[in-house]
Amino acid sequence: MKTRGGGELANRFLAAFNVVDHQLSALVGGQYRQSFKQQVALASRRNMYVKRYAEDLLQYADLRNVIVHTRRANAVIAEPHEEVVTELEHISKLLSNPPVIADVMTLRPRTVCKEASVGEVLRLFRKYDISRCPIVSNDGVLGLVTAKCIVKWLEAVAEENSLEEAGAKVSVESSLLVAVEALLTYSSDNEYEIVGRGVSVGEVAEIFQRGIVGGSYTQAVLVTASGERKSPLVGIVTPSDLPRLFEAEQ
Repeated sequence: MKTRGGGELANRFLAAFNVVDHQLSALVGGQYRQSFKQQVALASRRNMYVKRYAEDLLQYADLRNVIVHTRRANAVIAEPHEEVVTELEHISKLLSNPPVIADVMTLRPRTVCKEASVGEVLRLFRKYDISRCPIVSNDGVLGLVTAKCIVKWLEAVAEENSLEEAGAKVSVESSLLVAVEALLTYSSDNEYEIVGRGVSVGEVAEIFQRGIVGGSYTQAVLVTASGERKSPLVGIVTPSDLPRLFEAEQ
């Protein structure tokens, strides 16, 4: 609904609100009989941006009712503040055309095959100043080797050495020749997640934030062509990329 008699900000607000309303209906399956509040509640479970701005959207719904129902001669009486209009337009854009992770991920990340040695991985870490590296094969993603899991593995080797006779101990040199596949048992699946390239930037940011709240630390989000483990790796996102993710949402 468009107002007459001035009200440019009100018209912008209503246009943005209509976009939001349409997107919410699409998210909940076009169930128009539900109230706006119910749609927000349902859509919050399916969309990161609705979840993030749920309280704001409910307040904007109240403001929308004031604008629409308090008119005189079809002219707007209640004019929203420009800051409010700009924020709602921003939300409507995030819902209708969300930034996707393919636009901000690091392309062609450094990877190793399962046959690569621990020494090769450590040299890769040092050369490119990284602390994590996906392990891949022709079948897709096998896991993620990190500095943390290498330390765990070395601790296990040291403990095993302490129980062995001197002649049976594993030397540092021989340890570096061990295939990186052996480290997979020391790497937790909780340290990374796999998503598709069409996943929104907000969803990926939420993965990192959820890990922090849950007391764990997400080392990386691995992006594959289809979002499945058995799919080619096309990109990676690490905690150091978070500023870029937030910038993409502006």
